[in-house]
Amino acid sequence: MLFVVIAASCSEKEETEDHNTVSIEDPDEKQAIIEKAQAAEKEIQSMWTITNLHQHYTGDSINQEITMQIHNKLMLDPLSSSTHSSMPALDYEFAMYSNEDATYFTENPNTENEDWQKLPNADHKEIIADYKNTSFINYPVLLEHIDELIVNDIEDEINDKPYYELILKGDADTIYHKLLPQNDMGGLAQTDMDDDPGETSVDEFSLSVKLEKDTGHLIEFETKMNGTAIFEGEDISISEDMTFYVEGINIYEGEDDYYLVPSELQRYMDGKD
Repeated sequence: MLFVVIAASCSEKEETEDHNTVSIEDPDEKQAIIEKAQAAEKEIQSMWTITNLHQHYTGDSINQEITMQIHNKLMLDPLSSSTHSSMPALDYEFAMYSNEDATYFTENPNTENEDWQKLPNADHKEIIADYKNTSFINYPVLLEHIDELIVNDIEDEINDKPYYELILKGDADTIYHKLLPQNDMGGLAQTDMDDDPGETSVDEFSLSVKLEKDTGHLIEFETKMNGTAIFEGEDISISEDMTFYVEGINIYEGEDDYYLVPSELQRYMDGKD
């Protein structure tokens, strides 16, 4: 596992107008920061994340805004996860729990109509495979575009931790669609549409990633995108803003009996079977 110590004395840096921000220009130093973040991903055993997604679709026959929030708690060994999502504009929410054996899902959590179901095994296997991939940023893509990548050393602190900020902007579909290995939130957000839009043609995008300086762990990232797609034969415009927050890493550790799938739910589902 590669850990790289970044020495300020060996870097070409330029002060920005903000005295708390130092721009890192040296490609080797940029690469070292990214490699440290890649190594840090392998240390993750558990995490709690919050995703906020806003999408706006406009065209001759559509003008729809969708806001979605997803809370996810995950422990990898033994595998256990809890996901709760809400979409207020559509009056829709769901909850999902997974372990190695099964995934349980309901569209009516905490209501009288709560009806849990066990997902088919193929869906379950796909879900837990995604959980086991703790890479949320496609860092190799950033390495491929190291010259365009803006990297700032920020003296201000987030949660008492100094951080690096990585910024990439562009207009290429081939870059944007590869940036987030687990970018499936859009498919979830389109559940109220009769027909899902095809893959978006990107006009412009931006990515901002914040990493802890000491550990390389992800603090948060934000993507913004404007583009077009075909929806029911019509060209429509799409704008999307997604923010992903890491609330905690390795906070559920060891054999503390912190299992994220409620035991009463498992007993209930066993009874249904």
